[in-house]
Amino acid sequence: VFTSTPDLQSVASIVTLGALGSGFAYLLYYKILDVVGSAIASSVTYITPVIAVVLGVLLLGEELHWYEPVGGLIVILGAAISQGSILSLFRKKAIA
Repeated sequence: VFTSTPDLQSVASIVTLGALGSGFAYLLYYKILDVVGSAIASSVTYITPVIAVVLGVLLLGEELHWYEPVGGLIVILGAAISQGSILSLFRKKAIA
């Protein structure tokens, strides 16, 4: 796969990104799972691409196309519906 042997710095960078990035993400996900439950925790994974696009535009100067914010809104709306956030706005509260 490699045309040359990767140097120690490259290997260390990959290992560090894997251990810290993925490791931290898993710890955070399991904490969210413990606090809010599986239905809401699973919807968090839908938001990841939206955050990646936002960070790409802000930090890397990537070009934003019209369909990316539209798709992001659809994803966020879908996550809100699956969590019941949207439906709770339309429910009438019982008068005690």
